[in-house]
Amino acid sequence: MMLRAFKQARAVFSLLSADEIQRQAEQPLHIGLVADSIGAYAELENFLMPAGLLRDAYRRQMHQVHRADDVEPRNMVDLVLYEPGLPCPKGAYSFHREDPEATVAEILHDKDELALALGRQFPAFRHAVLERIIHTVARENALFAVATALPNVIPSLIELP
Repeated sequence: MMLRAFKQARAVFSLLSADEIQRQAEQPLHIGLVADSIGAYAELENFLMPAGLLRDAYRRQMHQVHRADDVEPRNMVDLVLYEPGLPCPKGAYSFHREDPEATVAEILHDKDELALALGRQFPAFRHAVLERIIHTVARENALFAVATALPNVIPSLIELP
C-alpha cells in the first residue's frame, strides 16, 4: 500500500508543470452577455468587473466582455451569461441576481478547465477559485499523509514474528 501511495505521489508530481499552470491562467477568455436593456447589461458587467477596478484592468477586461447587441458581436466566446428572467439555452448561464455566488459555482462546476483563467481575469470568480485550489491541495496532502503513515500503524507481514 505504501509503495502504491508513493507511485501515486510521483505521478502527481510529474504532472505538475508551472508552465502549464501559467498557460491555463493566462489564456484569454471571452464572455458573451445577453440582456434586454442597457441597465441589465450594466448589471452583468458590474458582476464581472466590480467597481473599484483600476482603469487599465477595466479597459482590458472590457475587451473580453461582449454584448449580444454589439455592432460586431464576437463569433466565439468561452461562456455566455444571460440576464435573469430571459430564456437561457443549454450551455449558457443565467445570472442569479439574488445569489451571485450560485452563478459562479454553476459556471465553475461546468467549466472547470477555465477556472484558473476566470479567477485570474475576473474578480467575481477569484474567491471561489482560490477556495477550490486550497481544498484540493489540502485533500491531496491529507491523503498523502494518511498513506505514508499507514505502515507505522499497521504492521507489514515482514514485521510479524
